[in-house]
Amino acid sequence: MRPRRPKPGVSLVRRAQIVLASIATIAVAIVFYYLFVPPARVPQPQATPGVATEPELAHPLSGEQVATTTGFFVTHIMYDNISEVKQRFGLEHARVVYEALAEGGITRLMALFDSTEQVPKIGPVRSVRPYFIDWASEYGGVLMHVGGSFEALKLLAKSTALIDLDQIGAYEDYFVRDESKPAPHNVFTSHSSWLRLAERRDVPHASFTPWHFSSAVPTSTAPVQKITITYSPSMTVAWVYNGERNSYVRFINGLKDTFVSGDQVSATNVAILIVPTQTIDVIGRQQMKTLGSGTAVILAQGTLQQGTWSKKTRESRTQLIAEDGSDMVFLPGVTWVEIVPSTDSVQTKQ
Repeated sequence: MRPRRPKPGVSLVRRAQIVLASIATIAVAIVFYYLFVPPARVPQPQATPGVATEPELAHPLSGEQVATTTGFFVTHIMYDNISEVKQRFGLEHARVVYEALAEGGITRLMALFDSTEQVPKIGPVRSVRPYFIDWASEYGGVLMHVGGSFEALKLLAKSTALIDLDQIGAYEDYFVRDESKPAPHNVFTSHSSWLRLAERRDVPHASFTPWHFSSAVPTSTAPVQKITITYSPSMTVAWVYNGERNSYVRFINGLKDTFVSGDQVSATNVAILIVPTQTIDVIGRQQMKTLGSGTAVILAQGTLQQGTWSKKTRESRTQLIAEDGSDMVFLPGVTWVEIVPSTDSVQTKQ
């Protein structure tokens, strides 16, 4: 008697049940895994404690490393610089400072600020002269001052490179007068003023060509420890190299020039531009040939570079070219630009 074969239908049903059960088990396992098993952590690069990540961008004004170089405009502030003014607020935050003769054998300063810098008090703010407008026009942005010579105000009225913020007139509310101090050395402003202006007017962001910054000066430069500039019989400026700080400290008439904090004024670079100058009236106003070319000297890292400055138009950048035809070199940091009438006014000491 033959054995009975299993019915084909029963075997297929059983197999189907097994397959379905397997699929269900796998599905449950997958759901359980994603719901209850934490994902494996992918190892991330760890920063070395105490070591900051180096930004890759250089600030156009100072060459210092920053996270971004966009979104700011340059604010130029005309500063008082007479001996009676012992405190110049905010000057330590300026990235570039121009110094040039005004009337009476004294100098005036134009300090350049990054508009994103927070500077709660700036000044005393003083009047502007036409040659400062020529240098400010290279950078664009805002020029803040209290009046100016007739020629300077006429230039600003037709300037397309600068937004003119004059305390005398419609922009008085961007300045504050400190009645406890004698006029005209008692007008101040702050970063909030130029930010308020940017909310009301379209201030173009900075787009000027930076000077050439490098981590070291050319090896061919000559060592110089001190430079003295005689602006007039009553005004002598000296810069002395401090090797420990790798910067220059400033003296006026043999005395330390200091910030409000008491720290001595210092600069990483001191550029000296020889600009032909003449007195044009009995008041002592100066006329400077800012367009053209002349001798240029840069002090950096305890050395002196010699070259030539050139400027073609009011809004074009001042070019600084070394004797070998390359760009003159600045170290990253603060730069003071000394505008000097002649080479006879400058003495160096190794």
